[in-house]
Amino acid sequence: MKRMFLIAFVLGLAFSANQLPAQNKKILETKMILIKGGYYTPLYKKKGGSKSECIKPFYFDVHAVTNEQFLKFVKANPEWRRSKVSRIFADRNYLKDWRDDLIPGDKVNPLSPVVNVSWFAANAYCKWVGKRLPTVAEWELVSSGNFLTGSKSVINTNDKLIKWYSRGLPDQVNSIMSTGRNKYGVYDMFGLIREWTYDFSNMNINGVAICGAGSSGATDLTNYPAFLRYGFRSSLKASSTLPNLGFRCARDFN
Repeated sequence: MKRMFLIAFVLGLAFSANQLPAQNKKILETKMILIKGGYYTPLYKKKGGSKSECIKPFYFDVHAVTNEQFLKFVKANPEWRRSKVSRIFADRNYLKDWRDDLIPGDKVNPLSPVVNVSWFAANAYCKWVGKRLPTVAEWELVSSGNFLTGSKSVINTNDKLIKWYSRGLPDQVNSIMSTGRNKYGVYDMFGLIREWTYDFSNMNINGVAICGAGSSGATDLTNYPAFLRYGFRSSLKASSTLPNLGFRCARDFN
């Protein structure tokens, strides 16, 4: 984990020289929602930690980063083009649905979330636009806006989530803002793509595996979708790319 963040820090220094082009500002500006913070209960608490974590206010993109936006990024940062990216920072499936380095192609919707991008690429993009990747806690807090605690819709939503998580990899991804908006005003937290988080690799911090007795010690045994998200994040490497995995950005309130 420390090695991954050290590499990310070095990359961040390198990208500071590539300033955001003024002519691209409109395309790259994604509306952000102020999330006032709150309490997040991790599926597995850290050793010696409290059951709930206090999340400070932060800004959160209303939708995931699109192919159109990511194209601007790779044009300005050649080292992140498909033919030039180092295999240390992205596996061989990086941007595999694009026709070429700078041509997504007719089959790639400019307004669909960019997928087949690694954690390193997502982190670099967020730094380039003056933002950052959201933490797991922040992402989970915003995703809780899709639920109405104590109502029957929780069960229905969980059932739909489990079916969506169980689907195979998609051939194509729909446009952003196509799956509805939650109570925070954020779109597509579920039903479109999975998303990178900054600290995804902390998921196995206690050596917990989602199999057999893996639910032992969980804070909520009824939240099966949370187990699926936990297991998915635990399976990733920072260089991983998948056709259903993209990202969105966050930013500190202060």
